[in-house]
Amino acid sequence: MIEIICLIWLWGKIGNMARERGKRPGKYRAITFALWFGLETLGTVLGFTLGAFLFGAENAAMIFAYMLGIGGAAAGALIAWQIVKKSGPAGQNGQGHYQGNLDPDYGMPGYGPQPVNQGGYAYANEDMLGTPAEIRLITSPLPGELFTDFYLNGQWVCRLNSGCEYRFRTFTRKNRITTGSPDPVPETPENTVKFIAADNGSIEIHAETGRLLPEQFLNRRGN
Repeated sequence: MIEIICLIWLWGKIGNMARERGKRPGKYRAITFALWFGLETLGTVLGFTLGAFLFGAENAAMIFAYMLGIGGAAAGALIAWQIVKKSGPAGQNGQGHYQGNLDPDYGMPGYGPQPVNQGGYAYANEDMLGTPAEIRLITSPLPGELFTDFYLNGQWVCRLNSGCEYRFRTFTRKNRITTGSPDPVPETPENTVKFIAADNGSIEIHAETGRLLPEQFLNRRGN
């Protein structure tokens, strides 16, 4: 029972680590599954063989097999963890483009040079949020290495492969998210979304094969 709970936790954790790196979680979960049960089986067989050879008694051999089996599963989990960890830094996808181009607190007072005004949706110090809003960019899981470039107020934010998610915060009240280009022409609901963020708000923006999905757009007000 404990083994199942540990595997379920690891399954979710490996998936989240893969998403943070712009990778497909299914691939790394499959690696985790194979390493866990593969090394557990190997450890059990070796443990029983060594236990029988060293101790002779079947009960002692079974205990030795159980111990090496657990050790093998733990080793498999550690190897899987290192594989996904070394697949790229958090905030980087398989294309090698950093996702965290913007400061995590974009628009904060004193934040770098102010962006060029994009149709009135660049921030101004007199119209800022007291508490930042969180923006979640989510791409639909589809086969193939499809990616989408996202821009906020004319500045590149990230490139996401399909089936990935990226989160960041903004202090700007008026915002403009575009895909494919910082200033697409013509503007359509499939390449541009403009919204007013609320203090401590939460915004979800979904995309698929380079186009926005306006029907899934969410803009929640904060508490």
